[in-house]
Amino acid sequence: MAASQSGGNKPKRRSPITRAEGERRLIEAAIELLHERPFSEVGVREIAARADVNHGFVHTWFGGKGALLSRVVEVLLERLAESVRSTPAGSLAAQPFDPNVQLV
Repeated sequence: MAASQSGGNKPKRRSPITRAEGERRLIEAAIELLHERPFSEVGVREIAARADVNHGFVHTWFGGKGALLSRVVEVLLERLAESVRSTPAGSLAAQPFDPNVQLV
């Protein structure tokens, strides 16, 4: 008699992703977690789980948690600069405050 193929005990297989997509997911996951608590309290495995990528990619693609944090800061600064560039002169004070700016 053949064993049941229900798959209930099989680990979840992730779909292959490009490096660019994986890096984007890790950065966004890190930003989300930074809204919740300090980076020192966030683990690499937690970031990877939130991004739905293997935790080893944090080291492979960024060189480690510290380098990922540096990239997160760069991304947030780029977003801030773009926001300032796209806002008409004189109207910055009237704009709602972007919560990502608090992280920078």
